[in-house]
This record gives sequence, C-alpha cells and structure tokens, in this order.
Amino acid sequence: QVTVNNGKIVNTNREVSGITSNGDLTLNDVEITSARHAIRIESGKAVINGGVYMVAPISKSTLHALNVGDNGTTAEVIIKGGQFIGPKGTMADSGSAVNVRSGSTVAIEGGDFSGGKTKTLSNGGTLTVTGGSFDQNPTAFVANGYKAIAKDGKYYVVPAEAEAVATTAEELREALKDSQNVVLYADVFTTDAESNGYGATGINANGGIFDGNGHTIKGIDITSFLTETGTTVFIGISDPRTDLMAIPDAFAEARSAINVGRIYHSNRQVFVYRNLLLERFLPEVSSQL
Repeated sequence: QVTVNNGKIVNTNREVSGITSNGDLTLNDVEITSARHAIRIESGKAVINGGVYMVAPISKSTLHALNVGDNGTTAEVIIKGGQFIGPKGTMADSGSAVNVRSGSTVAIEGGDFSGGKTKTLSNGGTLTVTGGSFDQNPTAFVANGYKAIAKDGKYYVVPAEAEAVATTAEELREALKDSQNVVLYADVFTTDAESNGYGATGINANGGIFDGNGHTIKGIDITSFLTETGTTVFIGISDPRTDLMAIPDAFAEARSAINVGRIYHSNRQVFVYRNLLLERFLPEVSSQL
C-alpha cells in the first residue's frame, strides 16, 4: 500500500509515466505534469482524492492523464476528485483525460475532466460515472439514477432528481427562488453587496432541494435564510454519505425527515433524520394495537 499526500511531480521523460503502479495506491491532492501518461495504473487498485493530473508531450504519441490497465492485466480505480487534463491542443497524436483498457474498471465519483483529442473519456473496459464535470458529454457512461446536465459548455453529472447546477451564488439563488432541486458544483461566497436585495444571505429560497455536493457556502445567516423569503422553508438533513451512489437514499431520508418532522414538531423548520427515531416508527404501528 502506497499513499502519496500533496507534493508535485514533473516528469520530462517521454518513455515513462509520472507514476506507474501495480499494487495499491492512494493519491491525495498530488499535482503531476508528465511527458508521458501522468498516471499509469497497470494492475491493482488506486483511489484518487483530488489533485491535478495533466500531460505535457514533447513528441507525437498517444497520451492520457490517467491510463488504466495494460496488456493481460486488470486494474480498478476510484476517482473521488481532482482535475484530469488530456492532450488536446498539444502535439500529441491522440489521447484522453481517462483511458480504461479491456478488463479494467474505473468509477468516477467527482472531479473535472477535459482535454481529450477526440474523447475525454475513452473506455475499453468498464467505466461508471456518478459525479464530476466534463468538457464532452459523458452520458454514455453515466450510472442509473444519475444524469448529465449541460451548462455553459460543460456537462455536470448529478442525481436524476436534480433540475439545476449552480457554480455561483447568483445561480444558486435563482434555482432556489424557482423551487428547483439544485446541486452545487463550486464553493460560493455571498455578501451584502452581492445579495441584490435578497438580504444578508444573498440567497432567497422558495423551495426545492439543495445538494451541497461537498462544497462550501460562506456568508449565509441561517435565520435570514429561513425568514426573508416570505414563505416557510423546511430543511431535512439525512445521515451522512461517503459514496455518491447513495445520494438518492440521502434525498429520500431528507424528504422523510421533513414529512415526519412537520407532523410531530410543527414549530420547527429543520429536521434531522437520525433524531426522529420514534417519530419515524409511530406511523408503522397498527392503529389496532
């Protein structure tokens, strides 16, 4: 088991990749620029948590930011985040941000992917996408229960229930004002100057479901968030999840927390699923007992 935390790798040798792995590898916020593949996972398993991975070719060849598998070997990779930049616009003949070879498996849960000469995602094995942003449409690889939303020249993969993607406070504000289910795809900061009449929060919500997607909103006063809208806002909080595949279950728990909580705690506006154990049980009890 090898874990690399932070740091920067610059590889100028076109005969080798920035990192080549045949075991268990974890990369945490590593930055790699390589004249060959930035990362080559020939076999074994790898988990990528953030970082920047890009190619910088010095000759014509086929290059990938991440190349998974090799002749006669299989590999398994989980991408939880990071930026993967293929060779588009360089002297390279071809290449992708992520290339999956026959017999290997890649699961993309998050990150930003761009720069394929013709395909940003190239798949000869098994490739599943449940999150992330892409410069080319990833729909062919999107898992059941998810979809890709096109916005400003990019594609964002979100749960199927989502209706909008927000990358700024203004976009988040407009989506919630229109009662849309929205997924945040960037950290945002709201200020009085930015609020445009919406008060100190800078966000006016009439309804909808908000998925923070691991990002941060700064500058929000929760009291104002609930009261300035002129309508009643209810917030349901699910149990935490570590897997994007479980987001639909989290949505269901948040909805249940609101539906059950409003019955038994009519004076509240925020309901935590795990704190409603008895309340969730009572509707299942037969009235004949």
